Amino acid sequence: MNIEGKVIVITGAARGIGQEYARYLAGLGARVVIADINDCAQTLDLVRSEKGTAVRAKLDVASAASAMEMARTALDAFGRIDAIVNNAALYGGLKGADSRRSAKPIGMPRWL
Repeated sequence: MNIEGKVIVITGAARGIGQEYARYLAGLGARVVIADINDCAQTLDLVRSEKGTAVRAKLDVASAASAMEMARTALDAFGRIDAIVNNAALYGGLKGADSRRSAKPIGMPRWL
């Protein structure tokens, strides 16, 4: 698959796997929009140091207004959006979640 010149938004790109998506896709020639509620300066610096093309956008995926601002940033920079990697996630602390419960392994016979 050729993604050269494609504009790809990556949510949750400030660190971890989102940061790696940004580096990898930019390395393949995509123009990436690095989006996160946290500061994306480090990811932007990494992508640019590897000769990739990117812009960053503050994004709270729980806010439609924030998503529209991120889209405007992408459109202003690159004129379009071709794809999105929806990587943003919350780790712990979800409202209404019962933190006393833990996941239990499911034995193989239950899958059959």
